[in-house]
Amino acid sequence: MPFNKFQSGQAGFTLVELLIVIAVSSVLLGALFALYMQHSSLYALQQAQVRVLESGRAAASDMHIYTAQASHVVSGITLDGTAYNSGTDSLALQLPSIDSDSNAIGGKWDYAVFYVSGGKLFEKIFPDAASSRQGKFKILSDVVGSLQLDYDNADFAQVQRVRMDLQTRTAVKGQPVSNRLQQNMYLKNH
Repeated sequence: MPFNKFQSGQAGFTLVELLIVIAVSSVLLGALFALYMQHSSLYALQQAQVRVLESGRAAASDMHIYTAQASHVVSGITLDGTAYNSGTDSLALQLPSIDSDSNAIGGKWDYAVFYVSGGKLFEKIFPDAASSRQGKFKILSDVVGSLQLDYDNADFAQVQRVRMDLQTRTAVKGQPVSNRLQQNMYLKNH
């Protein structure tokens, strides 16, 4: 008697059963992929929110630190061949130069400049040769939507308070993400 390996009563999967398993698996994998894509988009949105918040806070913090040390707001000054003017989106500060013990050096000045260009907020520090303060060029934020500076006096030599309104913004997959930070910054001894 010839041997028939497929005898009735043996267990196995039929073609219909295999197709049903493949269809159900495909639906489950599709659902998992959709869930993954949704969480990926949410993660990207949250990362953008953190970026605009932290970028604005870091910029405001640096501006506040140097404004608190400043003796005067300078209406305009040329440093290293570039002219800087205080205005609605830029700030030039005159700071007392300091020695290695952080004591002010009489008659010597360092300058801090903050300005917006191309959606970025820049910080430049120009120390006097006698100062122990370090020179610096730094991008404080690369997601600036707008910077509005208001001064409590039209005469920059008399300014005691600078009001900053900084809006940082970006977009994730066409969805805008923004943050607005307002802060009053007071010059030294005011």
